[in-house]
Amino acid sequence: MEASGELDATDPWKSCLDDPNREAGSGERFRIGRRLRIEAGREVHEAVEVDLDRKIEVHFPDPSTPSAALMAAARLHARLVGPAFPILHEVGKAPGGRPFLVLSPPEGESFVELLAGLDASAASGEARRGLAGALARVAHAVHRAHGSGVLHLELSPGVVFMAARGEVQVTGWGPPRDGRTSTHLARDIYRAPELEEGGEAGPAADVFALGRMLAAIVYERPGSEESLRPLAGLPPELVYVARVATQADPSARYSSAEDFARDTERAIAGEAVRAGRSPLARRLARAVRRHPYLFVLGGIALAAGVAALGLVFLSFDRARREEDERLRSQAANRLGEAGRALSKLVETAEECKRATIREEEALHAFQAEVSANARPGTWGPVFGKWAQASIERPARAETTSLSPAEAWRGASREARERLGELEHEAERVRTVLASVSRWPDKEDEERNSSIGEECRRLLAGALLTRIEIDLTRAEFDEERTLSTRTLAAARATRVLGHQIGEFLRSGTLDPAAFETALGQVGPAWRTVASELVHLAEQMGAIEVPERRRIGALLDRLDAKGRLIVSSLPSGTSAVLQEIEPDGFGLRGVPRREVHAGDSVELEMGSYVVVVTREGREIRVPFLLSRGESYTLEPEWPEAVPPGGWVYVSAGRFRAGGGAPSAGPHRVETIEKGFWIGRTEVTQKEYRAFLRDASSAVPREGLELPITSVSRVLAENYAAWLTSSSGGEWIYRLPTEAEWEYAARGADGRIYPWGDLWTPERARLLDESRSGASPGSVLSHPEGASVFGVLGACGNVSEWTASEFGNSLAVVRGGSFQTAAESAQLAGRKGVQPTMYGDELGFRLVCTTTRGR
Repeated sequence: MEASGELDATDPWKSCLDDPNREAGSGERFRIGRRLRIEAGREVHEAVEVDLDRKIEVHFPDPSTPSAALMAAARLHARLVGPAFPILHEVGKAPGGRPFLVLSPPEGESFVELLAGLDASAASGEARRGLAGALARVAHAVHRAHGSGVLHLELSPGVVFMAARGEVQVTGWGPPRDGRTSTHLARDIYRAPELEEGGEAGPAADVFALGRMLAAIVYERPGSEESLRPLAGLPPELVYVARVATQADPSARYSSAEDFARDTERAIAGEAVRAGRSPLARRLARAVRRHPYLFVLGGIALAAGVAALGLVFLSFDRARREEDERLRSQAANRLGEAGRALSKLVETAEECKRATIREEEALHAFQAEVSANARPGTWGPVFGKWAQASIERPARAETTSLSPAEAWRGASREARERLGELEHEAERVRTVLASVSRWPDKEDEERNSSIGEECRRLLAGALLTRIEIDLTRAEFDEERTLSTRTLAAARATRVLGHQIGEFLRSGTLDPAAFETALGQVGPAWRTVASELVHLAEQMGAIEVPERRRIGALLDRLDAKGRLIVSSLPSGTSAVLQEIEPDGFGLRGVPRREVHAGDSVELEMGSYVVVVTREGREIRVPFLLSRGESYTLEPEWPEAVPPGGWVYVSAGRFRAGGGAPSAGPHRVETIEKGFWIGRTEVTQKEYRAFLRDASSAVPREGLELPITSVSRVLAENYAAWLTSSSGGEWIYRLPTEAEWEYAARGADGRIYPWGDLWTPERARLLDESRSGASPGSVLSHPEGASVFGVLGACGNVSEWTASEFGNSLAVVRGGSFQTAAESAQLAGRKGVQPTMYGDELGFRLVCTTTRGR
């Protein structure tokens, strides 16, 4: 029978008991509670089996996990027999088809909680001895599992529990699988090096994890093993056990978890261990306990006279000299080996640096290509820095058929591989230096310190450079798609920055809060945050130069920018408003008055400055990017054209993206402000032109938009208006950039009012299924843009002065015959300039000739 068939044949979720006390209609056996943890790729929930009134744990695999994998996990648990292993109660499928395992819950607290409750004082020595003894019992259980052919491969303090009476239990068992990765946030310090490097898994990997857990008990903090001294109150032999168990080479570790357990128990009992030689004083103390008759002989020797006592001292002195000579020889050998390893490390660091430079060059070329292909329009000042960087640091000139994107990805992979090699070589240097228990000469000790510092410096520099490049890429990806839809994720990096900063200061990090914060940002920012945490874990005590560089990186996570008010028109006042969600739309919320000369720090986001004078106002919207200083210097339009016009200030805006023919997301710039019709040109306005031209007058409908007008006729109407003004005003069709800015504002929103469609804000196909026709140009005031433009995404589509290509003209905006999805402001259509139809209208732009 197939594994999936075995599950489908069961229905374990329903109760088989006829319980009169059960609520009517309730036949489920399990009451599922909160999620406890994730282990072995499964979500673990606390639960109660209602029929038997007992506490259980229900394990749900990831939805992508096949049923056969869950059956393999069930069969694995069935092979684990003993009090240290969870009991498998059941395997089946929930009503929704999701497979599950039912296991007994562990008793007591996890090692994570037990270690967190300890301090570094001598008073905690007894408690740490108890934990070490419990870990030995865990090792015995792991050895029994190995004997049954079961490996754990994810041992850590989070899956080991100890009850009040000292019983231990190990959870998190699961069959090995391809690509299995650690559930830890950054690199898992309990995961054996061969697993991180994709090597073959074996019992030695679990021995490594046991050794790391012993180190967490023996030392004040993870990563402090280099001191080779345990906390007060603990036997020094535990140091040797932890050191042997955590050797980088699997063959240099204990041959089995059982050997690790026995050596740990010997160390706790004060006996000699196979991992290393105890200090002389402890060896003498053991000898006295084993041979008390030596005291009698010592008394006799003392009574025999000073001569005999002198011989004893000479013997001890000779032994001390021999020990010192042995240590000097060992130190010399280890320093020579460490020096050779450091030379290899320096070579690897140079290779890593060259690969990083190639990656940086490829990244600049990729950014320049993105900027160059962002037509129509330009990236403007925000993206100009990326293009400039590619000019100042051009990519290598080798002929290649790869695109800039492919070249960057290849260079990035190579740089990451070189960084992995560098970390491996640095670990080798540190392991060699840590293998010397004591440096007999100050000169050797200083040489050891110098090699260790050089190793730390090279690794820290490479890791920081890696993070700086990844952060630059994260900023680039964020900037080229920044809009009201992506602002929340962009701002969420601020929380990550604060959590990482606290981790650097205190050495503590809340995994649950950090994982939640990671889920709020994009993939590139998740990579940067995890790399910063990994750096802090690798470096331990970070030196001042690296702290400054890290501080600069954290500042870039702070999601801040700055508004600089260069000047304001004479006699005006200005209020800064922040654009915030308001139901299905966006609204401006006043924050503060601003004055000429102000420099205001703001969170990155969408804003508008409302400038007023004598009852008139102009609006200057802007989207503030991460780390940007936006300069405000608005012009006040002294002349106002007759009729219904709104002023659109000069500025830049987010254009394109997502809609049909819209082109990629980009930044476009409007160099000079202009007036644009608040509404489409109406039949009432167009009639005057027709009468003047002695043409037929359309049907009455004074507030309806004029339709069935080709672009040629619209341009004729604009020329007639210009002539009628005596040349004081110049009327024309808007360019599509002017139209999009007036309708969309600066922040790349989908519709004039925001990103969510609401039918009451525009006249589109949804509203006019019966008797489809245009409506009054004033019928949807709640659909106005940030500048006050009405009807931009509905009623009628509008001609622009821009060319679509292939002799077509650009038409923008939806109409009463358009569905909401096709009415997005970024959308573009190409139409023959001589075409006309009921859904085609236009609005005009006007500028003054005064002051020329």
